Amino acid sequence: LANVELTDRVDAYRAEDIVTLDIRLAKKFEIGAFDLSLSLEAFNLLGAGGVLRRELDLGVGRGGAVDEELAPRSVRLGIRVGWR
Repeated sequence: LANVELTDRVDAYRAEDIVTLDIRLAKKFEIGAFDLSLSLEAFNLLGAGGVLRRELDLGVGRGGAVDEELAPRSVRLGIRVGWR
């Protein structure tokens, strides 16, 4: 059972605001003729979950279903090597 607001305007219903926090720390080292960059990135630190998009066509079997959600909290480590 799904609660559906019937309206002829697509923008009649707005989802709540989603607040996220992303951060990136990076450090560059010069070793001889090489450049080494280390980075640490964290996404969605607040762990906010939320629906970003739903199926608006209620005439299909998946009407009102979630099409896109906010990705969960994640961390990425990066290493970049360059030469001069």
